Amino acid sequence: MVSNEFVMECYARSTRIALLLSGAILVALPLAVSAQTRYEDEAALERALVESADEPAEHEALAEHFRAKASAARQKADGHRWMSEHYSGSLEPAIAAQQKRHCTQLARLYDTQAKLFEELAQAHQSAAATP
Repeated sequence: MVSNEFVMECYARSTRIALLLSGAILVALPLAVSAQTRYEDEAALERALVESADEPAEHEALAEHFRAKASAARQKADGHRWMSEHYSGSLEPAIAAQQKRHCTQLARLYDTQAKLFEELAQAHQSAAATP
């Protein structure tokens, strides 16, 4: 037979866990929505700047912006390359191989993205130099 104390302890523990999870969700949800809103705001601002750029200084600023995006893409590529080389350990060999392929493919995609951002930066740099 289960004691009353044991039942009360289990109930109290499950209530604490439920409260902690609820609190975590309440904290995480606004952060997720905020991140999406920030991305949408940044994309809208970027479109407006690209559409309105006609002065050399504006093109120079856009060139710097796209160079920064290229740098961020290279960092992500490097991170995925590192992960692709280090997947092993407790993972089953088939899962480790799948994760390596996944990371290798993402690294290639981020390398391509970096190259495209560099080309875009160069185009704006050229536009800034044209009188």
